[in-house]
Amino acid sequence: SPATEYSEVYDNTASGNTHDAIYLSGHLAGASVLRSDIPYVIDYLYVDTGGALTVEPGAILKFLSSRSMTVRGTLLSQGTGENSIHFTSYKDDSVGGDTNGDGSASTPAPGDWNYVRVYGGQSATFEHTVLRYGGVDSTYSDYGIIHGYEDAAVILRHSEVRDSEYCGIRMNDSDSAYTATLTVEDSVVADNAHQGIHMNAPSGGRNNLTVTGSTITGNGRDGIHVADP
Repeated sequence: SPATEYSEVYDNTASGNTHDAIYLSGHLAGASVLRSDIPYVIDYLYVDTGGALTVEPGAILKFLSSRSMTVRGTLLSQGTGENSIHFTSYKDDSVGGDTNGDGSASTPAPGDWNYVRVYGGQSATFEHTVLRYGGVDSTYSDYGIIHGYEDAAVILRHSEVRDSEYCGIRMNDSDSAYTATLTVEDSVVADNAHQGIHMNAPSGGRNNLTVTGSTITGNGRDGIHVADP
């Protein structure tokens, strides 16, 4: 598929539009960068194999209904203590303002968008990042806001994953032997409808789970669930 290296869009303002945002959909290649000047509206977005997406401090990504980000390369969401990054619902007016332009007619809810899926052999790092109102609990699929597939590697530091319709984080959704790695440090995983963290542990595989200095609270089932698929 055609792909874009998105890196030279910055220092802009938006006002007086029906939607004061940058709409993003499709495939990202090379070294792409999302900046903090204008909120992003995310449709289906893919980080292609060999590509790298960096999300800068203060960036706001608002996902359309049932949409997702798929990472087949590298994702680095690196906020700061003073300037967090937000992955949230298109209906969330609490950050970036009323992006969908409907005033108070809509409010965000768990399951508004799907997930950030990290494929096998790829990695995602979230630092000072808040991920809310995603997750999928349906007849055909059930995933966390963060979904590490097969032998993906996910790192969460000083971040929050909350208000999922299913799990907060789900790793290694497979019955085959893969080595999945999840590191959660000084973070909050809260108020998700099912498990806060769910990690499959199939026979013959090796899963590496590290959770330190974190708060796992208010989840509908187990805070941390490690089991055979």
